[in-house]
Amino acid sequence: MIFFSVEKIRKLAFSILSTCLSEPNMDKLYRESSFEPKYRDSDILDDYDAFYHDDFMENLVSFSSLIRASDDHRPYLNNFSKRLNSSIEIITTISSNRNIGGRNIREACNKIIHASAFKYTNVHTSNNPLYGNLENCSSYDSLSPHLSVVGEHNKEKWEFTIHIVPFIVYAVEACKSG
Repeated sequence: MIFFSVEKIRKLAFSILSTCLSEPNMDKLYRESSFEPKYRDSDILDDYDAFYHDDFMENLVSFSSLIRASDDHRPYLNNFSKRLNSSIEIITTISSNRNIGGRNIREACNKIIHASAFKYTNVHTSNNPLYGNLENCSSYDSLSPHLSVVGEHNKEKWEFTIHIVPFIVYAVEACKSG
């Protein structure tokens, strides 16, 4: 019998979202002053970038692996993805022979697991990352964390963008409903 802990998946989701949603505000806390040592930040803030990236990627790969393994054991992601609002973007094709963009949670997991390189960015958006373009919310403005993933399969290079917030939230929801 294979056992997948939804609680472990939820804790990883919380850790990933907490990390990526706090990252844009770190520059407001950080002040580098090589000229005046008394104003220099503590070592923990100096090490933030290294720890942030390592923890974020380790948790994201673990999360994706658990979601994918859970779906291998008890397929549910494909049906769940079909029920999502069509304006939701979880994965966007940048360059590939296959366009798999849209709401495909399983492919987002595969790309994160098999990527050879990652680049994290925050993008300003006027669309709510979970619900798309909200009719009653014309002044919506937010940072949306994105992850560019690059890899190769059968000598063909690919690049995709993973939209972190909807990927994490809907992967957990799919896991709980599956």
